[in-house]
Amino acid sequence: TALDDLNKKLLPYDHLGQAPEQGSEWTNEEEGEEEERAAKIVVSDVHMDPKVKESYRIEAEDLESTGPGARRKALNVLLKEVLVLLATPFALAGTVIFVAGSLPYGVGSILKGLGNLITGGLLNSK
Repeated sequence: TALDDLNKKLLPYDHLGQAPEQGSEWTNEEEGEEEERAAKIVVSDVHMDPKVKESYRIEAEDLESTGPGARRKALNVLLKEVLVLLATPFALAGTVIFVAGSLPYGVGSILKGLGNLITGGLLNSK
């Protein structure tokens, strides 16, 4: 049936980007998207239920309108946003540690300057 054909054509699509020995029929993502779109059009043409026909037709049109590699681009954007969310606490923690270390150094410099001011520079040793 057309639905079985669609499932057979989608199976290699799941293995894109994996090692060649794992057996992807398709060499690139564009090929896989075109096969998926063609199979969904066939299913929409032969299915009896009008709602299912419309659903598969819309999915096929969506694949065609997004263009090749659109899913990968969307995934890359999502991963970058997740990376920013995960990196932010570490950046804030680094800033807090830097400031915590800078405060005692600054207080020490102020005390040294006050000591030199009070003693007239007698404690100023190089």
